[in-house]
Amino acid sequence: MIDTKLLAAIENFFNHPQQIKFEGEKEDENGFGSLPNELKAALPPWYVEFLTTFPINGLIIDFEVNPDDERSIEFVGFEGVQDEFYDLYPGCAIGQLGYICIGEDPTGSGDPYFINIHEGENPPVYQIYHDVSDVGEEIIQGGRDKVAGQLSELFVVGQ
Repeated sequence: MIDTKLLAAIENFFNHPQQIKFEGEKEDENGFGSLPNELKAALPPWYVEFLTTFPINGLIIDFEVNPDDERSIEFVGFEGVQDEFYDLYPGCAIGQLGYICIGEDPTGSGDPYFINIHEGENPPVYQIYHDVSDVGEEIIQGGRDKVAGQLSELFVVGQ
C-alpha cells in the first residue's frame, strides 16, 4: 500500500492539472509481470502500485531543490527501471545496493533519479551522477545528490 503522505500528495497533484508539464501514463500489470524475477523481487509492492495506479510513466515535473537550483524529472516505468538496473550506469552499479531508477533528467544531463528501497515507503529522492565511477559504493559516496527528503515532496512542489 502506498504511504498515506505520498498518496495524498499525488492525488492533490493530479487534481491540479495546471501543474502537469507533460502527462504520463499508467503502467500495466503485465509490464511488471514481464520483468526478470530478480527485479520483481527488488521492487517494493508500494512502488508497483504507484506506477500502476497513477499516470506516472513519462510524467515530467519541474521542482526546486533550493531557490537557486531548479530541476526536472521525467519519471520512467517498468522498462526504464529495468534498463537502468541491468544495462546503464550508474543503475547497474548501485542496483545491488537497493537503488532503483525512478526517472531521467529531461534536460539531457544523463544523471538519473533514484530511490533506495531500504529507506521506507516515501523515501528520499537522489540524483546520481553517471560519471563518478563504475563501483557502486564509490558512486554513492561521491555522486549522490539528495534532491528531496521524501518522494512526496516532488508532488507537493512540482509545477
